[in-house]
Amino acid sequence: MAAGCFGDDSQTADSNPGAARSTEASHGGGSPAATRLVESPPADAPETEIPLATEFTGNSLADAGHATGGPIELTDAQQQQLQRATQMTIVAGRHEDREYFDAAMNCRHEVLQIMTSLFGEDNWRTQHARLAIAQTERLATLTPEERARWVEAKRLDASTNSLYQQGQPMQAAAACRQVVATIEALLGRHHPDYARTLNNLGLLEQALGNMDEAKTLIEKGLVIRRQNLGAHHPDCGASLTSLGLLKFSQGDFPGAEQDLKEAVEISRQAFGAASVNYADAQNRLGLLYKDSGNHAGAIEALKAALEARRALHGQKHLACTQSLLNLAAVSRAAGEYQAAEPLLTEALDIYTEQLGAEHVRTVATRHRLGDLFIDMQDYARATDELRQVLAAHENTLGRDDPRYAAALQSLGRAYRDQGQFEQAEPMLVEALKIHEAALGPDHETVADGLESYAQLLQQTARAAEAENLLNRARGIRARLASGDRPLTR
Repeated sequence: MAAGCFGDDSQTADSNPGAARSTEASHGGGSPAATRLVESPPADAPETEIPLATEFTGNSLADAGHATGGPIELTDAQQQQLQRATQMTIVAGRHEDREYFDAAMNCRHEVLQIMTSLFGEDNWRTQHARLAIAQTERLATLTPEERARWVEAKRLDASTNSLYQQGQPMQAAAACRQVVATIEALLGRHHPDYARTLNNLGLLEQALGNMDEAKTLIEKGLVIRRQNLGAHHPDCGASLTSLGLLKFSQGDFPGAEQDLKEAVEISRQAFGAASVNYADAQNRLGLLYKDSGNHAGAIEALKAALEARRALHGQKHLACTQSLLNLAAVSRAAGEYQAAEPLLTEALDIYTEQLGAEHVRTVATRHRLGDLFIDMQDYARATDELRQVLAAHENTLGRDDPRYAAALQSLGRAYRDQGQFEQAEPMLVEALKIHEAALGPDHETVADGLESYAQLLQQTARAAEAENLLNRARGIRARLASGDRPLTR
């Protein structure tokens, strides 16, 4: 996990819930390290589903100097002070590693002085700087045996996320349990880092399917954070996000909504409305609303996420594209095609300008625009966009790639819906063959292709052939619904 509760965490750029990441967002900076305990979608996939779990906490008390996010605007001189605090935090950690605790304390006190002058006595950043001093004082009292346990816990903490990423969640959970036990023994059950590692262990238990245990651990961590840090502390927002997404995965939409809305408000208070943290929190809430069928709520939250990213990065930044795609997906699902079109067009323009016309994300966005034009029955523009997609995929990926097949299927659907069956049929047949070869005969995408081709067969008076394909599709979906998911080839 990023740096765990011990290391000196580096801050990452903007993040989004559907991307390929794996650990709980840190409160400690404006840009959380945000990796996820869910399988990542392909690079060209829209962020249309809320993840099953949130990220591991990246920062700990030892990283208090990294508190860069927030609604307070700093002058250049103040920014230099904040950079000095970050440097002193790193140096303090190195001194602690060498057991130079007096030198570490000097660094910690300097960080506290800077945080107090920049943010005031009551700010959570200042609070973390004070707690970091207390932790250094405690480390200085450890016996040689306890210090050896501490060093081992640091190693295990650093390995947990890599174990999970390597497909070893059971080993990751075992390592995390040892970290939890060590922090409990050395720092106590009320320590914020104990709460953080409980939250991490809860996420790993969730990944292993132990939902009741996961919920208990995350809730326990939240209680500790509220009691010791205050209900509006960013760490509480991280716990609420974990808890809300767990409830979502269990179908508890009201409970998930309550937790994620509270996390949004905590992010707004702690980091401001023009921050990555606030944008991510609104994005998660918006995706929850989308998946629960509340399109109006989804649009409101996703618009807030987009405005936050625009305020932070500017109108034409790549960070804005995911919000644009999410908003377009919700608008399309609600049948508001006229609202979806300019959102997709804006995302397409940004991708084309920033990444190039044949980049996978540019082409995927053009594909979505083509599909939208089919929904709008604007077949001339649909076929124009989809032919460009096909040409780009053929040039960069080849004709055997599932993304080429998906574009071919969409183009076949456009011709089918116009009644141009002679042009549509070979496209639908070829797309189906490519998907079967690339993904296997029992993949959900193959079921989609079977149903699309069956519709053409029904429209051309071949009911028996259509029924055979539909029966195959029903069989695939029944097996998927029962949990019998085929391996992708």
